[in-house]
Formats: sequence, C-alpha cells, structure tokens
Amino acid sequence: MLARYFRRVKAITITDLFRAWKVITVGQKLERTQTKKSSKEKELKMLEEKLRDSKKNEGDLMMDMVRMEKDTKNLRSRLESLQDAISAQRIPETRYSIFIYFFYIIFLFLNISTTPGTT
Repeated sequence: MLARYFRRVKAITITDLFRAWKVITVGQKLERTQTKKSSKEKELKMLEEKLRDSKKNEGDLMMDMVRMEKDTKNLRSRLESLQDAISAQRIPETRYSIFIYFFYIIFLFLNISTTPGTT
C-alpha cells in the first residue's frame, strides 16, 4: 500500500515533507521516552532493593536495641545490689563481724598448723 502511494506521487509537496518530518520527530521522541522509561525502571529496582536492605537493617537494629535495653536493666539491678552490699559493709557492726570472722579463720589456721603430730 505504501509502495503504491509513492508510485502515484510524482512531485513531493510541502505537506509530504511536513508529514515525513512529523513521523521522524515522533519516532525520535518515542525512542527518548523509552530510554528514559528503562533508566527509571532500573533506578526504581535499585531503590526497591535498597528499601529491602534498609528494612532488614532496621529490624536488626531494633533487636539489638531491645537486647541492649535488657542488658542495661540487668546491669542496673546488679549495680543496685552491689551498692546495697557496699553500704551494708559501711555499718560498723558489719565491719566488726567481718573483722572477728577474719581473725577466727586465722586463729584456726594457726591452731591447726601448730597442733602436735601434724607435719
């Protein structure tokens, strides 16, 4: 059909030139649009992959944060119990009982080592 059209045309008119220019221009614009579309699709895939990685990292960080909060709570309770134990040793009666217990152990050790018949 196109060949028959060109066989019929004997002289090229301005309208023929305009139609040809329009076809070429639209074709070039279509190619540019398809190129932009493919680059945007690649960029979208890359961003989706980054989003998946970010969500995974966020989950890992949340788990680490929860673990650290538990560790902090355990360490704080341990610190409180140690502070209570230290403050209990500051009472003079407690120090005196520790002092007496220490000398009792030394006395037993000396008594055992000076007992006749032991080597």
